[in-house]
Amino acid sequence: MLGGATWQRCQFHLAQNAIHYAPTAAIRKRPGIGRGCQLREVWNAKSLTAAEAELKSPVASYPDSAPLLADRLQTAVPEGLAVFTLPEHHRKRMRISNPIERAVQ
Repeated sequence: MLGGATWQRCQFHLAQNAIHYAPTAAIRKRPGIGRGCQLREVWNAKSLTAAEAELKSPVASYPDSAPLLADRLQTAVPEGLAVFTLPEHHRKRMRISNPIERAVQ
């Protein structure tokens, strides 16, 4: 086992999974979730602290209209922030799992 390895959940798949917690098509099509704009701000933050601060905005925008979505964003999206513990030049490649999946197939 790699006991000291950092586990990073794929940011693309986190965003795709979050869409399923939106209760209506109108919320799914909003720029924040459906197109990932709000989550993109989280993923593209300069640091872990900035990413956590950016995450508060989408979470705060859905508590009444989509409480399950807000809860899912608050609990699952931090699983995709482990990449911020890596050196900056590795972050872009390690934030999604597609290159790893292609190498294994």
